[in-house]
Amino acid sequence: MERDDFEETAPGEIVPTTTLKGTFSAFKPDPLPPTISTDQLITPLAEATQALGRLHGIGPRVGSREILIEPFFRKEALESSQIGGTHATLSDIYAYEGWAGGAYRRGQATGYPGRS
Repeated sequence: MERDDFEETAPGEIVPTTTLKGTFSAFKPDPLPPTISTDQLITPLAEATQALGRLHGIGPRVGSREILIEPFFRKEALESSQIGGTHATLSDIYAYEGWAGGAYRRGQATGYPGRS
């Protein structure tokens, strides 16, 4: 094992290790957890919490959770299609829903038949 086997930024070092069969190199990782600057996390976390609070507040007034959830299903379908190579667009999903009589089921626009 050589230091060149690892990226320059790998958190640790190569140290000699002795066993009954001889001396070998081993990778000794740096102690966990690494130092994390919470200052960079506080604002996005607070914004996400506020957004969830707004959704929680309007949820009962909407009448149906599906009205709030379905756009996220469509967004997931679009992103999954890009991963799977289908490259569906939002227009494709709405066209499919119209063709299927409005019976939108997650995964159909993405080409993953096992998902529903």
